[in-house]
Amino acid sequence: MNKRVKSKIPSFNFLSENRRGQVTIFIIIAVIIITGVSLFFILRESSTKNLEVPVEVSPIKNFIDLCIEESIEESISKIGIGGGYFIPPKYFNANGFTYYFYEGVNYFPSREDLEEELLQALFSEVELCLNNFQNFKNYDIRRSELKIDVDLFDDQIVYNLELPLKISFDEKSYLLEDFGEHTYYVKLGSIYDGIYDLIENDYYNEERVCLSCFNDMILERDLKIDLLQGGIGSSLFVISDYNEEYNKTFEFVFAV
Repeated sequence: MNKRVKSKIPSFNFLSENRRGQVTIFIIIAVIIITGVSLFFILRESSTKNLEVPVEVSPIKNFIDLCIEESIEESISKIGIGGGYFIPPKYFNANGFTYYFYEGVNYFPSREDLEEELLQALFSEVELCLNNFQNFKNYDIRRSELKIDVDLFDDQIVYNLELPLKISFDEKSYLLEDFGEHTYYVKLGSIYDGIYDLIENDYYNEERVCLSCFNDMILERDLKIDLLQGGIGSSLFVISDYNEEYNKTFEFVFAV
């Protein structure tokens, strides 16, 4: 009598379970790695911030930041009153306002010149405000040259400032250098472009001032313009840009 033999087919369930176990292990390892990397960058960023602004020298850092903010506003105001110049060019009227045309010569600044004037104005104002750190005589402060980059756009001016400092206090030394990017919202670039276009198209020169053209340019840029008496034999153009965020009016002035 033949006996029926049961075939012994190996089960592969253990392979499936083994694979699931390996996948689980890999997921756990991946989570640990991601968490570790994240913590590393968070702690490094926190550590970097603490190194950038140590508590011992934070009064100096705060003082410089305030100086920069106030100096930016003051320097831009002076550039406006100077018609794009920090130091007036060779020819100006009796009240010190800039002529763009005099004896057949065009003194309207190039855009590069205007950015350079902005830079020089801010440099002067910041140095004046810092006053060689006379308010911090308890610190030994050694500094390098102030470096400023300026980018002029239609409705804003962007500054980047570096002022390398070595500050010694209570037998410890600290380094400060990068004082970051600062943006001031003002339509100086747009005003400049508008006047430049009028000059290029002969709507404004030594012999001709097209008032309606100026008015159209102003309306197009959402600005205001006033024509004032500027002294003997001259008039003043005052172009105004009101900024709600600052609750201030920027004035760009030049003589004709």
